Amino acid sequence: MATVYLTTTQPHPDGSCEILRQSAAGDSFGEHQLWEDPETADLILFAESIDTGYSLVHARRHSLARRHAEKTFVQSEHDLAIPFLPGVYTSMPARYYTPARHRTGCYIWQYPNPFVRPGPVPENPHLFSFAGDVRTAPALRGAVVALRHPDASLEDTSTRVTRAFYGNDDDFKREFQSGYAELLRATLFPLCPRGDGPSTVRLYEVMKSGRAPVIISDSWVAPVGPDWDSFSIRISEGDVGRLPALLESFRGKADAMGSRAREEWEQWFSPDVLFHRTVEACLDIQRTRKRPERLLRLGVWRQVLAQPYFKIYLREMALEWGPTSALIAWRAQRARPAAATT
Repeated sequence: MATVYLTTTQPHPDGSCEILRQSAAGDSFGEHQLWEDPETADLILFAESIDTGYSLVHARRHSLARRHAEKTFVQSEHDLAIPFLPGVYTSMPARYYTPARHRTGCYIWQYPNPFVRPGPVPENPHLFSFAGDVRTAPALRGAVVALRHPDASLEDTSTRVTRAFYGNDDDFKREFQSGYAELLRATLFPLCPRGDGPSTVRLYEVMKSGRAPVIISDSWVAPVGPDWDSFSIRISEGDVGRLPALLESFRGKADAMGSRAREEWEQWFSPDVLFHRTVEACLDIQRTRKRPERLLRLGVWRQVLAQPYFKIYLREMALEWGPTSALIAWRAQRARPAAATT
């Protein structure tokens, strides 16, 4: 059993921290428990929703993270997160995934759709479908919506997404979300192409709906636990054109795969198990760690220097330090040792 001090740097009544807190209260495992004292807790977990900064600057500079580096972890849903803290990252690219510091997981908070639920497959279902914002991955998602098949439903919902999630029309948002949920239930194999990051929230919505997801992402790292091969199909981004023929060959297995997808979702990603699975992932990192976290963290700078992460990092540092910009702050830091010797 582990005691967990759960916190966040950006409180939100519907954020991932509160969702994990609710999950802990209804945890079906009952193995780990929340703890009110961070000093004596076994783990300190920062649950950071997607609006808290790609570089997790507030969490990694928090006094608790500084004092307790070896037991501090983060849960982050950023598509382009810079992993300065170890923990569970929903959309960590394979290139930067390090088992000594990272685990992948599902989306807890991002754009929850209350209408997604399982249901019977209707007569004459779509063989495959996709309804999503093409702008998040233009080349890949553009190729997806360009596919042709008599039993397919493919739509670029870019303008509708903007209105649903960034406008003030609640009725339109409900209509948009319910229509999307109905499309999932009316499809044997919903397509799950990558977006801004290697993962996509629709993957877990498809599993929740009891349908077999088709994962199209070369850099996606599958969360440990589910038997992905038993209920999902994974295809490389360059082979999108093969999908119609490939999915036809799987048509007879769709019902069994969909049922298995729902079972795996309940076991690994449902609200009753989210807290337990997140804590277990952090404990696994802690148990298998062979070098101190403070040394392992140095490897993050390899990612910081890569595009697009370098621009993201500089932009966030500039915002933190104000209009003086990251360059001025860096020069000031470089000047301090020289001044001290004179």
